[in-house]
Amino acid sequence: MHRSYFQGRADVYARYWFNASGKSGYTPALDEKQKPLPLTNAIIKGHLLGIEFVGIYPLLADNTTYFLTIDFDGKNWFDDTLAVQEITQENKLPCLLERSKSGNGGHVWFFFKNPVPAWKARQLGKHLVTQIKSINSQSFDRLFPSQDEHSGKGFGNLIALPLNGKHVKDGNTAFINQLGEPLPDQWQALSSCQKISESSLNSLLNSIKITPPSQPESTNKEEDSEKENSQIKTT
Repeated sequence: MHRSYFQGRADVYARYWFNASGKSGYTPALDEKQKPLPLTNAIIKGHLLGIEFVGIYPLLADNTTYFLTIDFDGKNWFDDTLAVQEITQENKLPCLLERSKSGNGGHVWFFFKNPVPAWKARQLGKHLVTQIKSINSQSFDRLFPSQDEHSGKGFGNLIALPLNGKHVKDGNTAFINQLGEPLPDQWQALSSCQKISESSLNSLLNSIKITPPSQPESTNKEEDSEKENSQIKTT
């Protein structure tokens, strides 16, 4: 079930790393020939058991995505996630709140029944962020996917998977309620989160001002292109 919600690229995934000097981040998992390793059920199981910490790439090869995530970090992150949830409830958009690995940030997750164009998902995210910024949100960090389209370089930005077996014991990488407490049954929370159809997404986008992607004028259109293959954010 985990994989049916958190569907990213299956031909590559990222591993979390850290060293003695205190540096840490994520890097694509590679074989001995430096070719990307595929994301398998065994890798997902290892993540859920806490054996390793895995990140996935939400922007698929055809520039679609199965989910949208709004990332908040630092001061007031929890209040801002609640503000997003309140707005989504008004628009009847199901979502889940997750506290990140560090415990000092959070993600708001939206899931789609089928892959939708990434630019559409991101327009939804931008609309929600614009609304909470009107109430002085200061913790918004980024959207995932972080790009509308691939530039042809790298895999796009990655996001860490929730429900890591090591950290969920501390209430991190876990889905939380409006009091900031881990939900009593994480799997029930996930399975009961309704996926959004593209027709519902289109209906919402038709009611707001959106900016469809323009025709490419260069080979590099990605935001944060220097971060495509190594995501150093560890929250």
